[in-house]
Amino acid sequence: PIAYGLANSTIVYVVFAVASFITIISGVFLELLPTVSYISLIPLSAALVIIPGILKYARNTDKLLPYLGVNVLVAILTPLCLGVALIINN
Repeated sequence: PIAYGLANSTIVYVVFAVASFITIISGVFLELLPTVSYISLIPLSAALVIIPGILKYARNTDKLLPYLGVNVLVAILTPLCLGVALIINN
């Protein structure tokens, strides 16, 4: 955010969140991931709440903090759920 600005950082976040959805859904569709991998979309769906918040409050750090907290949960729980899905499948 320091080098490119907060507005550009929010755009990058949105692109990465959408790319995560597309990767998991296409991975299951192409049978590269087991069907149980859809469980990782549950915590990732919180990004749908985060995106409007970060777009609205990109320049107001105090109001942005709750959305950053939810982002931490998404960043931890999504790969955890995907990993559990892969372990369960084997």
